[in-house]
Amino acid sequence: MKRYVHFPRVEGRASRQAHADLPAGTFEREISKEGFFGPAAHLYHLHPPTGWVEFEHAMFGIEYPDNAERVDRFGEAVQVLDLLLRNEVSSFSGAHYQLDGATFRPVPIQQPRPPLTLAAHGPKMLSLIAPYVDRWNSMGSPEEMAERGKRLDAALVVAGRDPGAVVKSVLYVPSVTPDEDPWRSLDAFTDFVGRYCEQGVRDFIFQPAHATPDLIERVAHEVLPGLR
Repeated sequence: MKRYVHFPRVEGRASRQAHADLPAGTFEREISKEGFFGPAAHLYHLHPPTGWVEFEHAMFGIEYPDNAERVDRFGEAVQVLDLLLRNEVSSFSGAHYQLDGATFRPVPIQQPRPPLTLAAHGPKMLSLIAPYVDRWNSMGSPEEMAERGKRLDAALVVAGRDPGAVVKSVLYVPSVTPDEDPWRSLDAFTDFVGRYCEQGVRDFIFQPAHATPDLIERVAHEVLPGLR
């Protein structure tokens, strides 16, 4: 039998009712909710919610930062995430994000923290993630992945880390690499994975396949066991 806490726990400024009477200048985020009527936790942020691409910002009237600011925000966000996942109480003073004795409980089961998969393509972003990344992700041709992988390795050395400790992964996006089609056949899939593996890639993420269910099943049973 589940034993829920029957009274709320409130820290800092908060609303007395979900989704209503939010503290001035804050934005609500609901997390860890169980079912429609189950217990839930609500966090209140001073910054507006983030969007993935420019049109999402336009839809909600949120200013879309320029490239330099987005890179700076990403760098600070990674630092904040690393702090919160490693500590029960964290403080951080950045140009975009601030923590002042922020609590993060319960602590993660995985210690010192759960692994982070971070995507980066250019030299600046690769340098930003080097101190924190556990699994690196990018997208592009095998040659592009090889070049970025070398840059990442160099950034990891500068950060005092072993390049071999970071898993390299690729996200296959048909619109990014239109000349690649791993779902054309079993041989095409094997060739695709093999060429990326030669460049140090070990994990693969595929956007929804356009292949038939039969081909996907054959790849899972006939190809993947030999690639592990």
